[in-house]
Amino acid sequence: MATALGAKLKFTVFMSKIAFRVSARTARLIGRENIASPKGAIIELVKNTYDADSPICIVYFDNRYAVLPDKINEQEYIFIKNQNIKMHRFEQIYQKKSNSFEIKEKIDKDSKMFLKQELNKLNALYIIDAGEGMTRQIIENHWMIIGTEHKTVDVFTKNRRIKAGAKGIGRFALDKLGNAAEMLTIFAQKTNNKEISGYQWKVKWSDFEGDFKTIDSVNADLFEIKNKEYNELLCNSVNNPKIDKLVKKYGFNNGTMLKITDLRDNWDDFFVNQIYSDLKVLIPPKENKNFAIFLFSSLEQNKYGKIVSSICDDYDYKLTAKMDQNQKVRISIFRNEYDLKLIPPAFFNRDAFKKYPYRKDDFQKKEWTVTKTLAQLLPGFKALDHEKVFNNIGAFAFTFYFMKKTYHSKDAKKFFYRKFMAHERKKWLEQFGGIKLFRDNFRVRPYAEIKEPTFDWLALGARKTYSPIGVAKKGGGYKVNPNNIAGGIKISRLTNINFEDKSSREGLQENKTFLIFKEIIAKIIAVFEDDRAYIAREMSAFYDEQYPKLEDMKKIELLEEIEKLKDEQKILRGLASSGIVMASFTHELSNLDHVLDSRIDDLKIMISKKIKEDVYVDSPNYLNPFILLKEMRRQDTKVQNWLKFSIGTAKKDKRTRKKTSLRRYFENFKTTWKTVLDSREIAFDFQIASKDIEMYIFEIDLDSIFNNLLVNSIDSFLRAKKIIKRSVSIDIHHDEKAISMDYKDNGPGISIDITEPDKIFDALYTTKRNQYTGEEVGTGLGMWLVKTISEDNDAAVKLLSPDNGFGIRFIFPVKYRR
Repeated sequence: MATALGAKLKFTVFMSKIAFRVSARTARLIGRENIASPKGAIIELVKNTYDADSPICIVYFDNRYAVLPDKINEQEYIFIKNQNIKMHRFEQIYQKKSNSFEIKEKIDKDSKMFLKQELNKLNALYIIDAGEGMTRQIIENHWMIIGTEHKTVDVFTKNRRIKAGAKGIGRFALDKLGNAAEMLTIFAQKTNNKEISGYQWKVKWSDFEGDFKTIDSVNADLFEIKNKEYNELLCNSVNNPKIDKLVKKYGFNNGTMLKITDLRDNWDDFFVNQIYSDLKVLIPPKENKNFAIFLFSSLEQNKYGKIVSSICDDYDYKLTAKMDQNQKVRISIFRNEYDLKLIPPAFFNRDAFKKYPYRKDDFQKKEWTVTKTLAQLLPGFKALDHEKVFNNIGAFAFTFYFMKKTYHSKDAKKFFYRKFMAHERKKWLEQFGGIKLFRDNFRVRPYAEIKEPTFDWLALGARKTYSPIGVAKKGGGYKVNPNNIAGGIKISRLTNINFEDKSSREGLQENKTFLIFKEIIAKIIAVFEDDRAYIAREMSAFYDEQYPKLEDMKKIELLEEIEKLKDEQKILRGLASSGIVMASFTHELSNLDHVLDSRIDDLKIMISKKIKEDVYVDSPNYLNPFILLKEMRRQDTKVQNWLKFSIGTAKKDKRTRKKTSLRRYFENFKTTWKTVLDSREIAFDFQIASKDIEMYIFEIDLDSIFNNLLVNSIDSFLRAKKIIKRSVSIDIHHDEKAISMDYKDNGPGISIDITEPDKIFDALYTTKRNQYTGEEVGTGLGMWLVKTISEDNDAAVKLLSPDNGFGIRFIFPVKYRR
């Protein structure tokens, strides 16, 4: 008998527990296939040595057969022959000459490839540390358990290091590197059995392959090591004089050596060098003085050695930022771009350079500091931050460098640039450029990976593309090019607990906290951008004043005007495209106006002929077609009103300068917006001091000003937390000198997080943000257009300070009155 949906099912049979089982293929999924690259696997193993409290990590590539040697002596030949190499492959490539074997002159590529594959079996990769080593208990309870929470629970090592690992899957990095692995470990702590000093552990990852095999059926081999010294075992295993020296220096009384064989990759010098470069940026500069990393290669015995992080000391600008637990970020700017000896004293007499931090004394100090809250860095987001994401971010530190790669001689004169070695800068940026992320003194990959999509993980390039304006252009909007920057962000597992690893250990999960964090970093960088642009604009203006040759000045002014117009054109082109699409769309829909006006009524009449309305008296509204038709009619009316508004805005006669009655204009304005304002319960009114005022102005300019202001007011009312009686007003006055228009609303006003209110007029500046990512969702053009269009009509624009809400005043000179 079938049971009704949702009914409880009851059984009287015996209940038992069924355990989950894991396929042995899981080892491949979380190792070879999950870890993105071999270098990522090596870095995971290096982090493990740090977690073992080792003062040193040695990465040793025994890769002498990564390339085919030109000549092989007899002793080496005997060694190769005893390693189960297919010697017919060897004889296809080499021929005996005297007491050695040399490569034949003519060999085919396939034979060469097959022999390289054979000889690659003789190569090995070692990861060696002098840490605490592992007892049998640690091997069984931590090393052999997949996804153990050991490092998550025990965050600190015995020497109070914060552990770099947390997922419990790092040992599967071995599978990414080779088919076979063995571990030699001598532990520091005492055990009950004094004879046992350590263990040898062996595994073949091919054992995890096979149909229907579960992971609990695969075993590793574990051998006891009795009364052996770690340093002696180590030297006998690797047989490298440089490693022998380090063994003597650091003692190596205990620790762990991993040996990976049957390598999956051919580690010739090109790829070894990439690992060497990657390890240079694994730890931040000047950090981890108690942890040294060395890399050696048997193929290039004299090429490598200690990994030394590169320190940037040739920069134009440096920024440091440090956030405390109170969400306050202390930002310091270091200016190193200018040669102060070249700057004339008259430059500092400019009005723009009589305030902090732009006075002469400030330039001589080369450093200035400002403290901002997270809310001030991300104005507008706090009002949307219902989940208190700011509280999840935690303390962090950020160091940022800006470096020009080159400059023109004219720019050097105009901006008083100091000289630098362009070639060296370019070379340095190619290796160390980008903003890297470090957690507990270890780099989190793949952020800022050179020549990878994740290089610009902060999306600074997109900002630059959206605002390609030069540093000295009037109006602001300068954004830095990501190819000219370097730096590092330091976070901690202890203070940034909401920054979670991806299971692959390749980056952090893109949760809401991390997305907001990226926006904050971009806003910190904007402090540098604003400072550099402010100085550059003044230096450019000063240069023009100092070189007043008439013809040259005309050319310069013309070129600058052209550049300015080009910048504005890029912005306005986007607006125009949107306008054209909107106009075309509304024009087509306007042909349907009569359909919208009557279609619902016609449909209701047709339905009523077949079904009476009272049939649905007892039905809920969502099942009553007559109620639904009524709602559709209301929606059609709203669409009609928006169409009339859109078409009216684009009317051709509005784009002609003519005598305009302000009373008539604002009456039409009120009528146009009536439906929208009524639906949002916003009262709108305007007052004119006299009977009427007429202005000689483009009507579309008034539209651009007041439509933008009203849209912003409506948006602010929707974002307001308090329920208030909403109102918008425009008061118009005039005297013998000017016409004044005061626009006011009683919304939340300019955010208190905006420390410089006039910045709302900057191009691309917006406080409208996505509540989930913190990204800017406004165009940042509305208030810029308001001020630009007003100034084009010679009007002064001034922000008012009403007791509540937003206020702005426009003062048009009397010449516009007719």
